[in-house]
Amino acid sequence: MNNQDHLPFRGLLSPNVPKDLDQQVLWRANAALRAPRPNPDRWGRIRKSGVWRLAWAASVILLCTANLTLSGWMKIPSARSSQPERFTMDPEINAIVDLPPLRISADQLSNIRGESRTNRPDSEDLS
Repeated sequence: MNNQDHLPFRGLLSPNVPKDLDQQVLWRANAALRAPRPNPDRWGRIRKSGVWRLAWAASVILLCTANLTLSGWMKIPSARSSQPERFTMDPEINAIVDLPPLRISADQLSNIRGESRTNRPDSEDLS
């Protein structure tokens, strides 16, 4: 029986490396370098072709130009409306949004800190 069979964590031990591992690796690397290269697929040939790359660039330029032209970005600035559309705010919403600024002096702040919760004038007794 081997001493390693009684180890509690024997699965964590590194495996034994074959003695001729370096020779196997070098032989397989040499075989991979000498193997014939596979023919590139259709997309690989398109990617390397100058004609197809030029056609792609031309189509991108054409589509960007058409998008800018049709969306109105290339209009003369005087043709655009000079004034943005004005909107009026509802008075009720305006009253809610336009709150007066909160101003507390140092004397008022010290008075609020000194009072207990029940003695404050803005609190009510719920008991």
